[in-house]
Amino acid sequence: SGFVVSPGYLCTNFHVIERAYSLQDNADQVKEAIDQLAGNATQLLPKEFVDASKEGLLKRLSPLLEDLPEVYVRINSATKYQKCRIVDVEPDLDLAVLKIEDT
Repeated sequence: SGFVVSPGYLCTNFHVIERAYSLQDNADQVKEAIDQLAGNATQLLPKEFVDASKEGLLKRLSPLLEDLPEVYVRINSATKYQKCRIVDVEPDLDLAVLKIEDT
């Protein structure tokens, strides 16, 4: 359940998309941690070595970081589902804003 807040944007309950959001957020945190670790490592190790190691690690983790659940919505009684991107969430209010992706 949800409603259109402006053209292309929907508001729904956070609990509806919570699992997809949590997985996406965790993947973003892992990528950020790898970036920070690589940035710190360049102070001790050659940049080429750090870059190659970072690239190799991201490549090994890519199945986990890239194959994330997607959010689909069906507007009114349409039979076609549309892919959405999570724009923002407010878990305390049980709200989530989604943007319908262009197909």
